[in-house]
Amino acid sequence: MSTFCYWNLCDCPTPPPDAPCTEHRGLDCSIWHGQIVTTETQINDSLTAELQTAIAEADADIAQLDIYQSRAEQLKADAEREQRDAENAVNGANSYSARKQAVAEVEEGVNRSKARRDEFRQLTDDTSGIGEKYVPAIDRGFNRLLIPYSDPNGYCACYQRKVNRLATLATRIATDQTTLTSLQTTTLPTAKSRVLASLLTLVFPVFTGLFLGVQLLLAYLGLISLGTLVPIAAALALFAAMVIIAASVLYLLYVTRQIVNTRKRLLQLILMYYRIQQISTCRKVESEEDEDGEEDGSEQDGRDSGTGDDSEWLRRLAEMLEQG
Repeated sequence: MSTFCYWNLCDCPTPPPDAPCTEHRGLDCSIWHGQIVTTETQINDSLTAELQTAIAEADADIAQLDIYQSRAEQLKADAEREQRDAENAVNGANSYSARKQAVAEVEEGVNRSKARRDEFRQLTDDTSGIGEKYVPAIDRGFNRLLIPYSDPNGYCACYQRKVNRLATLATRIATDQTTLTSLQTTTLPTAKSRVLASLLTLVFPVFTGLFLGVQLLLAYLGLISLGTLVPIAAALALFAAMVIIAASVLYLLYVTRQIVNTRKRLLQLILMYYRIQQISTCRKVESEEDEDGEEDGSEQDGRDSGTGDDSEWLRRLAEMLEQG
């Protein structure tokens, strides 16, 4: 069997180009714009170029998300260490100098948490637009697909194989579209609102004021517990909240990555479907035997029509009978 047939089911097209294949008595199989197609990557036009560009953009977004995730993981580790060190400092302060040092460390930790909060906000803002720029390419590509695929002129095994391959791709496209819809309409808004609500409700304690100064002095002297001070207790709660927020930001990045991965996969499936859709199958031609049969039938119809010489012979026979 010829290797020219993309579907590997017939020896069409083969030289001479006007000779039908022996398997399906067809012409022009595996042709696109006059070119013999052996692999779908030969199908290239403005749409395939747009889809390929969008796939490259998705790869770039995935790489950027890797950077964001690495930074968020580092921020989470810093927040966990901040929480652990603060609790150890407060709980382990048994002298005036140790308690004073613990308060100073907690206050410094609060300031670092403010900077950490700003980074979390920036990460959240940076992820908001990722994956959106190639949505138009997905829409344009999908609108060019014939789903379900059919061709009124299709008749051979090559055509059936084409239909089956495209049906499989159409199922995968539908599955990814359902997944993407769920991620965009439910999962992502929930993850984003959770992060934003947490960041907006953070309380940063203030270590100034006359009353607080008296409390700190009493704590320094060991007359009251450091953990009972409002700013210290608030700071410890803040450090714990920062760990939770970090986990929420990481989850937001995970969901965003899932959306980008799904859109990239959709772009790849649409590109593959479109290319296969463009590849021709056998074009049916009438066989010489059928054409000869039609000619023989026409001649027979002429003989049976009762016209020409048969009509003249009957007229002469009638005249002979009258004369007799």
